[in-house]
Amino acid sequence: MTKQYLDATDVAKALDLSKVRVYQLAIEGRLPCIRRGRRVLFPRVAWERWLERQAEQAMAAAER
Repeated sequence: MTKQYLDATDVAKALDLSKVRVYQLAIEGRLPCIRRGRRVLFPRVAWERWLERQAEQAMAAAER
């Protein structure tokens, strides 16, 4: 079964970043996340959409 929410460790591994940087990006509003009490979670659906947008933007920039 696929997890509905990713945690900062999952996101950090996927982006090859530190957990601290993932939390910074989440606080800045640059990564889609929600708070559950003290936890910061990344909804899988929102995360996948965000990744698609990032890839589209990178490809558009490369075409220029």
